Amino acid sequence: TLKRYFVSLLFVLIFSGSFLPQIDSKPKEPVFQTDDLYQWGSISSFHGLPSERIGAIAQTNDGLIWFGSDKGLAKFDGRRVQTITAQNLSNLRVLNLKVTRDGILWIGTENGAFKYDKELFSLIEETQNRAVNVVFEPDDEDTIYLGTSDGTLFSAQKLPEEQLAIKKVFEKEIALKSVFKSGGKILIGTEKSGVFELSDGKLLEIS
Repeated sequence: TLKRYFVSLLFVLIFSGSFLPQIDSKPKEPVFQTDDLYQWGSISSFHGLPSERIGAIAQTNDGLIWFGSDKGLAKFDGRRVQTITAQNLSNLRVLNLKVTRDGILWIGTENGAFKYDKELFSLIEETQNRAVNVVFEPDDEDTIYLGTSDGTLFSAQKLPEEQLAIKKVFEKEIALKSVFKSGGKILIGTEKSGVFELSDGKLLEIS
C-alpha cells in the first residue's frame, strides 16, 4: 500500500544518513597560538616584523610580546605581529625594552626613551635626541634609571597621579651599558671604562 511505501522510504532515508547533519571531514584551520612560533622556527619580516634584526624582547601584563628591532617596534598578540606606527616612534632603532612593576613598558631608542601606558606612547622629552640603551628599575625604589650611549644618566621618579619627575643624575663622556643596584649601591657598567659606583650624582672608582 501507499502508506507502507512511505514508511519504508522514511526508514531507508534515516539509516542512510540523509537526514543527519553533515560533518565536514576537512579539518578547520587552527586558531593561531603562541606555540605556533616554535612550529615556524622563527618570526621574520614575512610575519610582520619591521626588521629581522631584533635587539630586545619584553612581555607586558596583558600578554602582548614586544619586539624591538633596528627599524622600529612590533607587538605580537597571539594571532599576528603588528608594527607600531605611533608618531615619533615609527622606524626608530629600539635599543632596550623593560616592563616595570607597575606594568608600564619602557622603550629605549636611538632618539630618546618612550613609555607605553594605557595604550598610549609618550616620549620622555628630556631624553630626546639621545640613544637610550639602558632602562633599570631598582627593587627598592619608585625610580626608573635611563642611561644613554653618550654618558648621561636620567632618573624618572614616580609621583602621585601617574606623574614623573625627570632629573639628570650625571653626564660624563663614557658610553653607559648597564645599571645595577646591590647592597644599597648603584653600579654603572660602561663600554670601555669598566664599572663605577654612583654616589651623590658622581661616578666613583670601586674601592
